[in-house]
Amino acid sequence: MQIGLYESAASLQAMNKSLDTIASNLAHIGTPAYKGRISVIGSFSQQLQIAGSQIPIPAAREFIDFKQGPLIPTGNSYDLAINGRGFFRVETPNGPRYTRGGSFFPNPDGTIMNQGGDRLMLNGGALNANEPIKVDDSGNISQNGKSTGARLQVYDFDDYGPLVPENGGNYRIDPSQAKPSTAQVQAGYLEQSNLSAVDALVGLVSVNRSFESATRAMHTLDETMQRVTTAL
Repeated sequence: MQIGLYESAASLQAMNKSLDTIASNLAHIGTPAYKGRISVIGSFSQQLQIAGSQIPIPAAREFIDFKQGPLIPTGNSYDLAINGRGFFRVETPNGPRYTRGGSFFPNPDGTIMNQGGDRLMLNGGALNANEPIKVDDSGNISQNGKSTGARLQVYDFDDYGPLVPENGGNYRIDPSQAKPSTAQVQAGYLEQSNLSAVDALVGLVSVNRSFESATRAMHTLDETMQRVTTAL
């Protein structure tokens, strides 16, 4: 019975973490380019001293779903979206970071910045902050119908596992793992969150029901143990 209590308590802890993940997803449904988190409840064997044997203990693990969100036209030439796998590279005070967020604006010094104050890293060329830009599918930037010599490079990674999320939609990873992406750049578009409110709410209902079931199981086991203890 004690093992059952441990398993039920671990289940409640795992489901509580899943609820936190779903709540975070619901809070970011309207955040451009946000990537939803997926909470998976599995089990691992843990040695319990009271039992002296290996038993499965439920545990929740969180993963990031990097699938692309819908691309929505904005009409702003400084709004950029990536159609396919890849990330923009921005320069932050803590070094280069990678992001799918494409809401940018011109800086007076000719650089392009995002809403967090990070500089979009370009290859070559100089821009005129007073003129609109045109970015083709390959990332080449022109102004007034003339090439600026600047190019926006999109980067990708063989393995997304090492990507560490940070504030502002940035991801941290060793830059040596970056490689050029073949994805297309779409100017005048913004990528939306890849989350579905319906899926998140369905998941919320499912976890709540499982939470209630585990709670009832704990109460039943506890009552049974009390009766056994009283009878001894």
